[in-house]
Amino acid sequence: MTTPAECLILTALNDEDLIQQFISELLEEGLILSACYWPVKVMYQWEGAMHVEDEYKVLMKTRQDRYAAVEEYIIEHHPYKAPEIIEVNAVLGSPSFRNHLMAQKTMDPTS
Repeated sequence: MTTPAECLILTALNDEDLIQQFISELLEEGLILSACYWPVKVMYQWEGAMHVEDEYKVLMKTRQDRYAAVEEYIIEHHPYKAPEIIEVNAVLGSPSFRNHLMAQKTMDPTS
């Protein structure tokens, strides 16, 4: 059996209270190890119109074997019709953080 790799998951929301709820629930369910968020200005086109809005970018740290469950949670709870959900595979990183991430029993899908 191969050891699952770590990954980062990005999404965006415009409600800080909802972000904290998302992060808390994902942590409680053992789907992520940690998360952070910060304010951004986003420019995008939607339904033929240009938009400029304030949002928060959310970065979650987890393992690849938890990605599908995190994605499912975001799709189910996100208020946007087409939420941004991007997985970034961590190719290189600190060995001590990787060991910490992989040692989290609550993130073990078999536990």
